[in-house]
Amino acid sequence: MENVIKKLRLEFCLIFIWAAVLIGLFEWDVWTAGWAVGNELADYYINLTGIIMVIVLVPMALKMMSFRVVKSSYSVDFPQRSGLKYKRWSEGRMAMLAVAGWTNIVFDYLTV
Repeated sequence: MENVIKKLRLEFCLIFIWAAVLIGLFEWDVWTAGWAVGNELADYYINLTGIIMVIVLVPMALKMMSFRVVKSSYSVDFPQRSGLKYKRWSEGRMAMLAVAGWTNIVFDYLTV
């Protein structure tokens, strides 16, 4: 189980590193920022999509581990399998939070 937690911590750090890379790509003009400036309809839809993603994904990710289906999938009957299932659910949870964060970083720079 310690090995699983170490891998999850590494993946967690990689999420923030990739967010910093995204910010750097826009700040150093590798990717073009301000693509949607002047286009009010595109700006509206980009912001709406980002807000809906945050409203849906963040609460679902935070509540996911208390769902009955998730809790029962990593029972203590088989410790080896339960660690792998816990890792899978935790990675899914982190992925939901990462996608919401990364897309909102990109959307923010597209509408700057």
